[in-house]
Amino acid sequence: MKNSVTLTVFISLICMFLIVFGVVKIIGSAPEDTSSFISSEETSSEEVSSEDPVIPDVSLSSTEVFLGDMLTLTATALENPKIEWELDFQPNFFENQDGTHTSFLPISYKLTAGDYTLKVTAENFEKTLTFTVKDYAFDIQNMYIDEEIADSTVNDANADWELYVAMKPVKALSDNKLYYTDSFIRPVNQEGEITTEYGMIRYVNDAPTSSRHSGIDIAVPQGTPVLATNSGRVILSQYLQMTGNTVVIEHGYGLKSIYYHMSELSVAVDDVVERGQEIGKVGSTGFSTGPHLHFSMAVNTVWVNPWLFIEDTRNG
Repeated sequence: MKNSVTLTVFISLICMFLIVFGVVKIIGSAPEDTSSFISSEETSSEEVSSEDPVIPDVSLSSTEVFLGDMLTLTATALENPKIEWELDFQPNFFENQDGTHTSFLPISYKLTAGDYTLKVTAENFEKTLTFTVKDYAFDIQNMYIDEEIADSTVNDANADWELYVAMKPVKALSDNKLYYTDSFIRPVNQEGEITTEYGMIRYVNDAPTSSRHSGIDIAVPQGTPVLATNSGRVILSQYLQMTGNTVVIEHGYGLKSIYYHMSELSVAVDDVVERGQEIGKVGSTGFSTGPHLHFSMAVNTVWVNPWLFIEDTRNG
């Protein structure tokens, strides 16, 4: 009997020991588990906070340009930014896929050299930028052409009006997408002689008044394929008395390439063309003295220097 009681007491003590030991272990392990959980939260929080916030800002591609150049204005982390500047042309921002905004700023060859400012505004944001327009010595050209051709083109008010009516609406267009990702190429594979440069001051048949040349004239043989300088959407393809067979391509955000005097056309309005695709053939239609391609670039209504896109041969 005594042995039985002793055994019962011994077993009870062992059970109490096991219970107490288990509770202590549970209590002792709790801080370790809780600490581990908190540490994981802290790490996650640190990872999120390590990403630097995007600071709203605007920047220009350059602070010095020549007459006839084009600036690119980029806005970051701004909603619906607006541009204010003192030039006649009103630029607009276009939203890129990454959320930034881009605006092409054409510098007309008619502008006076000097310092200019522009201001970008958005909600809770305003910044003023300054840039310098440098003078450029445009050459003078005395051109002589058959009087009959001159009378039916540059001296014909109807031809001038037809060109204005055709070009005004298409030059005002600005597609909200960039069609191109590659660099621009020459519109003809042959080098050809540059018979008239961009911005030249031209006098025709000793006339007392002059005009400005909006692009470059590339003299190449009749029938040479004319190529799209880059991908884009055709917004004009027709014969005009002044410029002959004419094509205008919108490359996006208002940037356009223009092709005059072709012998035939290979594209129609709303065709989406690829870089290097044939759009026509070199000819001598309209106001022309012989087979050549007149090639221009413009941001909406402002002509810019084509050499900026296909080759820049100027020295500072």
